[in-house]
Amino acid sequence: ELAHQHLWYAGFAELLQALHQGAGDVRWLNPPKDILRMCDKWRCQQDLIAAGISTPPLLGLIDGYDDLRRLSDQHDCDRIFVKARYGSSAAGVLAYRRHRDGREVVYASTSLIDDRNGLRLFNTLAPQRYTDNRDIATLIDALAVQGAYAERWVAKPRAPGHAGHHFDLRVVAFDGEPRQRIARIADRPMTNLHLGNRRSDPHSLLAASDMTAIEGCVRGAA
Repeated sequence: ELAHQHLWYAGFAELLQALHQGAGDVRWLNPPKDILRMCDKWRCQQDLIAAGISTPPLLGLIDGYDDLRRLSDQHDCDRIFVKARYGSSAAGVLAYRRHRDGREVVYASTSLIDDRNGLRLFNTLAPQRYTDNRDIATLIDALAVQGAYAERWVAKPRAPGHAGHHFDLRVVAFDGEPRQRIARIADRPMTNLHLGNRRSDPHSLLAASDMTAIEGCVRGAA
């Protein structure tokens, strides 16, 4: 269940800060401030931008559906990713699209459940598609209460040999150097492998010059 993520983060931050203050003169392998930054997607993005690393353009924090619509108008942007500020992986990630005729669609790995305990959000391995404006507003409002932000939805490149599919990369750096590279191929906005998407060799999809540029960006982020 996606619930009280902002409160989880506040408690986790309090715990780590107390550990840091009481630890004395120690050398941290993973400093508490770095762990907290990693668990706050919004802050992490801002720090990457400040360091000159390429990121999707940030539109801003949102407090609900109406705020998202305002940002969409302000930035003349009709394709937006809404992300849970304290979520991990695809948890609390929505791909929002608004058409010129007013129709809206959201792709999400989140189910909206209304039961005797009230409105609740749950992670799901079966990606959902929402087209009812009321459901979309309810979903975004429920996510924003826990902390959420919007960024421009950057189109992913088509995957050669896979009709109707696109791809992105997951590159893991260790000790400042790219060590693992996987292309993730999907026919939906979320490409996470745990959602049933395919993996592939990035070198079969990208030119050597592209891989060099990507790995330079990864080194900069590390």
